[in-house]
Amino acid sequence: MQKLIPTKEQAAKKSLVEKAADTASIGATMGPWFVKHREAVSLPLIQKFIQHLRSDPAHKKIGAVGFCWGGRYAILLTHEGADPYVDAAVACHPSSLSIPSEIEKIARPVDIEVGDSDDMLKMPDVEKIQAIFMNKPQCEIEIHPDQVHGFAVRGDLSKEHDKKAKEKAAERVCLPRSIANDRPSNSSRNTFRRIRSILDCLWQGGI
Repeated sequence: MQKLIPTKEQAAKKSLVEKAADTASIGATMGPWFVKHREAVSLPLIQKFIQHLRSDPAHKKIGAVGFCWGGRYAILLTHEGADPYVDAAVACHPSSLSIPSEIEKIARPVDIEVGDSDDMLKMPDVEKIQAIFMNKPQCEIEIHPDQVHGFAVRGDLSKEHDKKAKEKAAERVCLPRSIANDRPSNSSRNTFRRIRSILDCLWQGGI
């Protein structure tokens, strides 16, 4: 990810030679990855998993959280007529979205977290999403200043503004504004702690 879309600090430190090497590496890596994980292969697997969850009556509500590539699939599961579907979804810096069509089809609560410097979901498309969400009161999009693609799962925790953006995105995953009286349950708090721990591990791993 640091080669594909580096943070602003990382990009500033790279020489022209390093940038050229990164570009060559990206082409050799991402092309085969996208072929292997194309929709025709991936979506049936995701649907099978959601169907399995739905088969258990103990699962009264099902939510999905997706990052980058996974953000799009979280959104697809909220579409009108989606079968199976999720009851709500959060997409952190989603990529490969067809805009406006895949946003217009949203029929359940969705929250999108995106940075204003995201190269995979640029501000003109963010503005289109904002306009569509004006007619979808159950949906929200949060724009994080000075953040690039992938900010929720990578970065430098020593940079306070990066850390705050990651923390805010994690909070919005687990503690949505729709919770009555802004008083989250213990279950919500525990889920937030687990997701925050996962995000911390991802950041420290430097993905």
